[in-house]
Amino acid sequence: MMLSPERLALPDYEYLAQRHVLTYMEDAVCQLLENKEDVSQYGIARFFTEYFNSVCQGTHILFREFSFVQATPHNRASFLRAFWRCFRTVGKNGDLLTMKEYHCLLQLLCPDFPLELTQKAARIVLMDDAMDCLMSFSDFLLAFPDPSPGWLFLETPPSRPQSGCRERWLH
Repeated sequence: MMLSPERLALPDYEYLAQRHVLTYMEDAVCQLLENKEDVSQYGIARFFTEYFNSVCQGTHILFREFSFVQATPHNRASFLRAFWRCFRTVGKNGDLLTMKEYHCLLQLLCPDFPLELTQKAARIVLMDDAMDCLMSFSDFLLAFPDPSPGWLFLETPPSRPQSGCRERWLH
């Protein structure tokens, strides 16, 4: 694996800070201490290998507390990717869900996911007075444009035209 030119242009400490390596090292050690009985069966080196593989694959955020999910841009992007992977069949089936139902899905992946953030995303899709209306999975997911800056996790999301209320098709 070759190092990127940008990596070579930065001092080591800046590169480590930019990639949030300390955050992941601290979390890995905490996870190690919490699971030391399991780790004793297969070893510390294997634990760290599996931990950092999960970080690279983006599965390290599953079922974690919200403070960890929002801790780094990679965690935020991984969370939204996991949400899409887990629930994309909702979109394929054309199901329309309420903001509260989407919040329940988010909480399956992150039990303390804040309702306020789900509401922020829904406001981008729906008008403020139509927050109990139905929306498609793709519309809801598009309310999280580029997860790398993690705008959803900030106080003020960017503005986007509101599309109004969606309704279920009656068969």
